[in-house]
Amino acid sequence: MNSTFKILKGLPPYGKMYVPIPEGNWSEGLPVEFTKDDGTKWVANIEYGKEGFDYINELNNPNEILVISNGCCYIIDRNKEKSIADFGYDFKQVIEYHKKFILIGTRNIAIVESSEKIERFKYMCRDFIENIKIENGILSGILNDYNAWDKYDRTKFNIDLETNEFTKPKKKFKPKLKAEPKATELKKWWEIWK
Repeated sequence: MNSTFKILKGLPPYGKMYVPIPEGNWSEGLPVEFTKDDGTKWVANIEYGKEGFDYINELNNPNEILVISNGCCYIIDRNKEKSIADFGYDFKQVIEYHKKFILIGTRNIAIVESSEKIERFKYMCRDFIENIKIENGILSGILNDYNAWDKYDRTKFNIDLETNEFTKPKKKFKPKLKAEPKATELKKWWEIWK
């Protein structure tokens, strides 16, 4: 168990007032107790997202704590009692890989090393990302976009975790319906009602 942070069962009813994150958030969210380097403790009330996934871990800089509260992501400096970065709203999975945290969302991916090193891949698809895996330093998966024929267009993608280069094949739109031209007989305007 980490001694610099702890998820609480609820906001404490006594003691020092909790710190709302982000500022102005007074609804109860994810309560986390942080311990500063001098041993003093403080509680953050971290706003909930809508994904039902919580995660907390120390980044490479031990003062920076990565917190995902129901899908919303924050990086909190435990010594400064504030969020120093907040981004994303749909994260559902975290993969730890060589001191990097790979956050997988419904339509977004983020690679986090510290508050200064965040690589974001926004709105990668319209519907959802699936089949995520890492092999030989390459993150791969499938992007799903709903089409007009009640199916999903599935596109493979790769992200090189060393260079953060994103690649996916170019798609060519090919309509599935063939339209044949029809000859129409032109009528004079007074013959329309016949």
